[in-house]
Amino acid sequence: MPEPFILFVQTLDVIISFIGIVVIMIGVAYGLYDLFVMINCSIHRQKVKVDIFLDHMMKSMIIGLDFFLAGEIILTAVVPSTGQLLTLGGIVLIRIVLEYFLMHIRKTHLKSR
Repeated sequence: MPEPFILFVQTLDVIISFIGIVVIMIGVAYGLYDLFVMINCSIHRQKVKVDIFLDHMMKSMIIGLDFFLAGEIILTAVVPSTGQLLTLGGIVLIRIVLEYFLMHIRKTHLKSR
């Protein structure tokens, strides 16, 4: 592969990963806001809405991991190495486990209401 193309793909991977970080940070900010709202509601003995908190946190983590996954897939397709394949496999495994447990938590939470 030509060196400028590899450099472009590596830069693209960094940009896409940065977008994933920003998405997760925004989701955590929304989650913290929701947490403060939940605390305020519980202090005033109002009904606490945990669903909103869980939704923001779950969606931001899953979407952020999707950006990381996309960047790693692009980089691995162009510059395949053992390290890149292990990183890609690790991200895929984390995403699968995270989504499984998050969906399980959501289902059990919705059934308990």
